[in-house]
Amino acid sequence: PSGEIVKDENGTEISGVSADKAYSFRIIESGQYKVEYSTRDEAGNPSMLNYGINILDKVAPTIKLAKAVKTAKVGDKITLPEATITDDVTPSDKVIVYRTVRCPDGRLNIIGNSEDEIGGDSTKTTYVYTVRYTGEYRFMILAMDEAGNQTVAEFTVTVE
Repeated sequence: PSGEIVKDENGTEISGVSADKAYSFRIIESGQYKVEYSTRDEAGNPSMLNYGINILDKVAPTIKLAKAVKTAKVGDKITLPEATITDDVTPSDKVIVYRTVRCPDGRLNIIGNSEDEIGGDSTKTTYVYTVRYTGEYRFMILAMDEAGNQTVAEFTVTVE
């Protein structure tokens, strides 16, 4: 993906090398790799073969939540804990983040999402939700990277 010539596992650049030897290398970065074979026949006529290899990002982002409130009273305002969201490929400001709460009566409310702010930087915005009924409230933070990989962090608040 960087456009640099790949090196085999022994450190040899795989460019201008002999075709009568096998070369192996490890792909450590997702993206598209361009493979080119070029040769000349005995008369000096060139021949080329090109193809691409697409390496997909299959790793979901990670979410680390700061300590969350566990209990509250009707009418309390619950401040969602700070969420640190990272991904192995997608920059943090490109990770889409949704914050929701499942209420005791089954309703799902959206508290906020990264489309309301710049990127997925949850450290810049405080999210607050007022609890109105007794029961359990399940708060969920979903993070999705550019490849569509998702992860969810959740915590429950019991309201008396």
